[in-house]
Amino acid sequence: MSRPEQVETTQGKPDALDALRRRGMRADGFSEGYNARAVIMRVAQEIRTMRTNAGLTQTQLAQRAGMSQPEISRLEAGVGTHGPGVETLNRLAMACDKEFVPTIQDPPVLAKTEESPSP
Repeated sequence: MSRPEQVETTQGKPDALDALRRRGMRADGFSEGYNARAVIMRVAQEIRTMRTNAGLTQTQLAQRAGMSQPEISRLEAGVGTHGPGVETLNRLAMACDKEFVPTIQDPPVLAKTEESPSP
């Protein structure tokens, strides 16, 4: 069994997980699943940041949003296959005295890799 490819991170430490991710991105279907999961994790981070910026605990946010603390914990951890719905995101935003404004934008331009087809 071969060892995972070692990649140097910005801290100078090998990151086998990043190497595995990059290798997986070349596999059929992997990148779609990975990108979908990445969106859920970004939403989870936004929820956590919004709550902490509002100075609320998970319990306080749950009470204001009419949810339970374990539900908030799961949302902030990115647990689940679909992520929170628009109504839930709106309730959380209102509970933090914010407005939920969904946006759709172009993805960042990525550097071409060796596997990228040329135009």
